[in-house]
Amino acid sequence: MNSDFPVQLSDSVQSKLSEFGFEDFFQIQKLAAVPISEGKNCRIMAPTGTGKTLSYLLPLGQKLLEDSLLNIVVLASSAELCSQIHTVFKELYPDVSSQLIVGQANPKRQKERLKKQPRFICCTPAKSTELFSVGKFPIKENSVLVIDEMDLVLSGRRGLQIQPFLRKVNQLIVASATYSEASLAILNDLDFEVEDIVVSEREGTIHHSYLFCNDDKKEISLVKLLRQLNFPPTVIFVNDVRHTTHLANFLIREDIACSKLDSQTNKHQREKAVKDLRSGKIKALITSDSLARGMDFPDVHVIQYSIARDSEIFIHRSGRSGRAGKSGKCITLVSQKDAFMLKKYTKKLDVTFDEIKFRVNTKKKSFKRKTKK
Repeated sequence: MNSDFPVQLSDSVQSKLSEFGFEDFFQIQKLAAVPISEGKNCRIMAPTGTGKTLSYLLPLGQKLLEDSLLNIVVLASSAELCSQIHTVFKELYPDVSSQLIVGQANPKRQKERLKKQPRFICCTPAKSTELFSVGKFPIKENSVLVIDEMDLVLSGRRGLQIQPFLRKVNQLIVASATYSEASLAILNDLDFEVEDIVVSEREGTIHHSYLFCNDDKKEISLVKLLRQLNFPPTVIFVNDVRHTTHLANFLIREDIACSKLDSQTNKHQREKAVKDLRSGKIKALITSDSLARGMDFPDVHVIQYSIARDSEIFIHRSGRSGRAGKSGKCITLVSQKDAFMLKKYTKKLDVTFDEIKFRVNTKKKSFKRKTKK
């Protein structure tokens, strides 16, 4: 791989990156390396799919190897994103003690593992505030705190509970593709300087299109669309958690292997759904924005069964596709009442939508789960 990186990485990390097929570093990774390694507080701003996770993991991992007293805490917006970040870290730095802390896991076991003082911790906001309230969360003066998807992590009541962490650490790093006014205000209120690291261009391309359909025929239109596309791995977004189960059941009745992932899905089912999409065991994963932040799937299509409620959600949903220099597709199902939203995103996000039309006499196909012979 190209070794043109501003910070010296260990031979083992460079070897691992080469094994992953990593040929070169992305712009945000090069820009963030020196400020982070120098201990500066940083705000990383870059579009989806530009490699933000490695932009902080690589320099921070190197600091862990060089400073035995340092520990790093990463707060991320969902259990799936936490698990993904933790997995990447363990692959790069297998000899550094680490701990994943998410909901629905055994809390007693988690607290016992924290007593061993792991040097890298990845945690959901809910678990961090829970552990902090009982004095079990290891935020120290020599800690580095990373907040991935900051505008979501620091929103609402939990955001208020997390804010005290920001002033307790030695270094603060926040990262996101979008920042709300509230999250920016939180940063502006801090009594220390935060350096902005900004990239505006994506590292991949997304082809946007729409399919016009009536509300009462949306389910059938989705099935016909999946068949016409020949069942690529697809993340399907809905706006209401109640629709995930209904839509999953409908697709299963149409012999389309799929799973759902939402706030009501338990830990085991969530892990299995993500694993099955990555392995190809299923071809469709239906979610209510649980996966719209940070999750990385290779070569997936995105279908917005329900059009995003605002532009930030639209950006994060579509950003599951066309990542890390690849091209992808985001298709939005649009009814008459949604047309104004499509026009809004065309203008606000400078996106061009091409219309999809069904081919005549689309043959019925199905994609069933793989079964062992």
